[in-house]
Amino acid sequence: MQHASILESVRKMVRGVFDQLGAGSSVRMTEHILIFEDLYCGRRFRCGAFEAVWFIEEAQIKVYGAEGRVVRVLSAADASTSDQANGMRAA
Repeated sequence: MQHASILESVRKMVRGVFDQLGAGSSVRMTEHILIFEDLYCGRRFRCGAFEAVWFIEEAQIKVYGAEGRVVRVLSAADASTSDQANGMRAA
């Protein structure tokens, strides 16, 4: 799967987690590219009081609650697997 497809899957998964945590679907989610020492290293998503960071090298998405504590750790691979499974069911 190409990066653009994985990124879209991650976006959907993160949005779903934010909704589960109570952010509400009407709250806008923002996204920022993370760069460290001139290298692309991930994305940061924010929605209300919640934040998620996708660490590319670790293939992890850490979700932070309103108090700034990690409330969930997700696998980026799960996002693409879940999206593929949903696509297969829809076909």
